[in-house]
Amino acid sequence: MAVLNDKEVIAHLDLQVFVNIDWNKLLVAYENENMLDIQWRVVLTTSESFYAFWYNKKANSVVRRVPQNHETT
Repeated sequence: MAVLNDKEVIAHLDLQVFVNIDWNKLLVAYENENMLDIQWRVVLTTSESFYAFWYNKKANSVVRRVPQNHETT
């Protein structure tokens, strides 16, 4: 987390691998090994908009940028 000024704060979330999650049973499945090379990362800001990045660690490249919006409370 970083405080840029009195109005702007950012938070970097840790890299996460893509997995299938069964939320009812709270089980995680790693059956798609190709997806284990892809990670996602988010940097949240108080500006209420950000990108979620899909990153291929093995290829050292950004796979996709997904624009997001969130409400700051």
